Amino acid sequence: MKALAEYIFKNIVDNPDKVNITQSTTEDGGVLLTATVAEEDMGKVIGKSGKVINAIRQVLKIAAIRQNKRVNLTLAEPEGSTKNTEKPADKDASPSQEEDTPVSPEEPGAESPVPQAEPEK
Repeated sequence: MKALAEYIFKNIVDNPDKVNITQSTTEDGGVLLTATVAEEDMGKVIGKSGKVINAIRQVLKIAAIRQNKRVNLTLAEPEGSTKNTEKPADKDASPSQEEDTPVSPEEPGAESPVPQAEPEK
């Protein structure tokens, strides 16, 4: 399955020499594949809404079923990634950049987009 994953990834990305697939066995006897690609290829591998990576997972599951195995594919964050994985310690520690913008009253005589109820007599 590792060879199948390498074949698929290397044919999708622009930098096939930076594709690295590691294979390990899980506690329940399944296969865990971890893929690492170049940072600039992450978008191609993931696809819109994760459709490409999910399709790769489905193909690998088909191969695993034929071998009576379970397979799980994870995509590792590339080295040197600029993604911030740390969460801020306290939300109140830093002041908010957004300020409440005042709502301007409607001009006199302008119609409101929401119809107003007539006052009862």
